[in-house]
Amino acid sequence: MNMALSELKDHSHQMKFKLAKYALNGTFMGLDYLTTELSFCKNRLEDIAGQNEWLAFGKSQRIEYSCKINQLLDSEMFFYDMFVVDEGNESCNNNFGEGGECLYPVPVLNRNFVEDGSFPNKNSAKEDQYDDRLSRRFFLIDNQSGRSAAGVEVIRYAKTIVLKMI
Repeated sequence: MNMALSELKDHSHQMKFKLAKYALNGTFMGLDYLTTELSFCKNRLEDIAGQNEWLAFGKSQRIEYSCKINQLLDSEMFFYDMFVVDEGNESCNNNFGEGGECLYPVPVLNRNFVEDGSFPNKNSAKEDQYDDRLSRRFFLIDNQSGRSAAGVEVIRYAKTIVLKMI
């Protein structure tokens, strides 16, 4: 992968990610470039449509917003696997991606992961990260597991999303 802070011949200045999308029952829904999927509040999509500056190599950006609870209730739940895209790599022909495109899975750190009653991913010091449990699949909104006969009692959602490329 050749990266540059500005457009150069044979270099990209934008990080590219693809999301594999799955329905709640596990049905594969497709593999598409990441655009606005992480901004899951419908009232914010119009504001950020086409604004992918945060994908620029070497760029740092913070976006904050709030959602209305009824938007989360009405949203369809999906699972995602994220991949970083390495374009122009002929050794990866037809290896997950399309010709000359490699896809590498992005590890996901879920801070609310519970194992044996403890939270191994809640780190108060840098050395605490050595017991972290990483996964690949994640969701942005869960309005299904908190349902009962009385209706929706609990909604889980991604409160904070941080992408770090190290």
